[in-house]
Amino acid sequence: MYDRVFASGTPPPHILLRDYARGVVERALSLRSAIDVIPDRIRPPYKSTWPTIPTDEEIKPLLPDWSKGSHDSRELEWARNRIGNSVMDDDFARYVIGTNSSSTNFLSLRLADPVWKPPPSVEDQLRALVSEFSPEERKLWEEFESTDKAHTVASWTFVNDWFAQREKDGSSGSLAGSDAESVGQELEKTRPPEITALEKKRKNNLGKLSRW
Repeated sequence: MYDRVFASGTPPPHILLRDYARGVVERALSLRSAIDVIPDRIRPPYKSTWPTIPTDEEIKPLLPDWSKGSHDSRELEWARNRIGNSVMDDDFARYVIGTNSSSTNFLSLRLADPVWKPPPSVEDQLRALVSEFSPEERKLWEEFESTDKAHTVASWTFVNDWFAQREKDGSSGSLAGSDAESVGQELEKTRPPEITALEKKRKNNLGKLSRW
């Protein structure tokens, strides 16, 4: 195990393989086995050769082509498509590669590179933007925020009351099979005028701010 994984000083860049292999050697050492190893080489930090990350163009021929190899054919082309789909979009992409999305953009950083920091959150970016506003812009922003909050509270209250009333009337069953568009149209018909007024005021406030 030591000879295959650690002896060269550059173990394969696979975190689970390293951990399993280290566990075997560490167990042997704990049992005081007479093995010829350099203990520092089995323990992190490791000095693995950085893997070459292919470009989108290079992997294009390997991407799934479901016009060949149907799901039930079990042919070689089906297996190739299934592996490609797993790596790019499915659970292997989410939980092993770690993108947790349909995108597989690897973070190409070496250990010697500066520590990567994520971009500021939307909230932080908004706070930074507002901090640069003039007094007039800040006043418009505060008016927009106040109206937006009032609109949100009023809208949620209306929707919750609307569904609660239909539950009380025993008419919620007819809504269960309705699509979102139908429910939305029904809500639009019965929406109180004060919510419409708040929505109009919110748009006006945002429009004024965007002109500064």
